[in-house]
Amino acid sequence: MEREGGVKVRWMPWEGRPEGVDFLERTPEEAEELLAKQNSIAARYDLQLNFPWKKCRTRLAHQASLFARDHGRMDAFRDAVFEARFQQDLDIGDPEVLVSLGEQVGLEGSSMREALKTEAHAAELDELRRQGETAGVTGIPTYIVDGNPYWGADPTDEVLGALQNRISG
Repeated sequence: MEREGGVKVRWMPWEGRPEGVDFLERTPEEAEELLAKQNSIAARYDLQLNFPWKKCRTRLAHQASLFARDHGRMDAFRDAVFEARFQQDLDIGDPEVLVSLGEQVGLEGSSMREALKTEAHAAELDELRRQGETAGVTGIPTYIVDGNPYWGADPTDEVLGALQNRISG
């Protein structure tokens, strides 16, 4: 979105599978089919993905993203988390994995560890989920343009079209 459309996206964490929401079960064949679809999309962005076999909750990863945002490193941290999850299949629910990723992008590890331990950003994350649900977010990624949600594996063209209509309309 940012690279192709020159649009600045305001990234907001949204916990897709909070505690109590079951993980999707996939057979190896289903995983291979899904990965092929995802990699055809990823190729558009010069990325290669691996299927993430580790099941992990993302609550702490999203809280760590908010910590990174507060320290001016959200974009770099977000990218590191995506790489860890979709290229290295690391458990991004593990606080030590998150602290290591944070340190790799210039965040202070002990401060992040403490923020995760105390869940310093939990209330904000819960509020962002509530706001997202109110705005029509049901999955990720979702982009919202003029109050309209655009969701799917790659809604880039739809979102850029909506923004172009906004400019020319």
